[in-house]
Amino acid sequence: MTSKIENQTSNDLFSTVVFETDVCECGNPYNAAYLQKFRDYKARGFLAYRCEVCQKKVNEEEWRKKVAEEENAIALENCRKFFFEESILDKKLKLATFDNYHPRNDEQKKGKEIAIRYVNSFDHDNPRGLLLFGNYGTGKSHLSVSIAKKIVDKRNFVVFLPVPDYLANLKATYGNNSDTELRIINKIARVPLLILDDIGRVDPSGWVEEKLFQIINRRIGMHTIYTSNFGPSELPHRIGGRNFSRMMEDVHPLRITGDDHRLKHFK
Repeated sequence: MTSKIENQTSNDLFSTVVFETDVCECGNPYNAAYLQKFRDYKARGFLAYRCEVCQKKVNEEEWRKKVAEEENAIALENCRKFFFEESILDKKLKLATFDNYHPRNDEQKKGKEIAIRYVNSFDHDNPRGLLLFGNYGTGKSHLSVSIAKKIVDKRNFVVFLPVPDYLANLKATYGNNSDTELRIINKIARVPLLILDDIGRVDPSGWVEEKLFQIINRRIGMHTIYTSNFGPSELPHRIGGRNFSRMMEDVHPLRITGDDHRLKHFK
């Protein structure tokens, strides 16, 4: 907590140096100098401080670096909180990382390598997508969550949604004034990276195709990852040809097959 201990040293209307007391990291009080502008308490900049006890000195450059580090830490915390609050993850997926994804064949090894490259080359100005497809239990969701966590660590907002749950949430808004369908769509349509898991699983219908179109169409030109048990030859029949065409714009298909990881203990 700061308290003013000395009045202005200059009567300059446009800027004045103000000294205040605060507490150093060593626990002792110190005097800090601020450049206050237009006599507005909020419109001021830090100059320097020196602690007489530990003799620690901080200049403006060091202070700005510290502030930037604190701002980055807050941004990272917000992105992580958003990811876990807005995504739908089971207990195992919450723990998914690249480190605990263990490929069992060449396709899975290649899938992991491409997923890591996707993270390393993530660029807001060059949006790209992935379609991870193949039989169930091969780690497609695991890899996509691993990607998500790394992108979150770069201070980006990310959402992971299983498509069946997403569609169920839309239906649940009908007749409910607390959360509208449009609000749900808008929230996920704008994030830097959206992962739609298990697309094609819900039996096709006119309503399903229309709701998928609303989000797929909004994601064109943005980073989007899809996972599915259906391949490029089957998905048009599961989600509609129009949706599949839009979905695959700037999206790299990646086949991942193998034995079901979930049944490894039964062999």
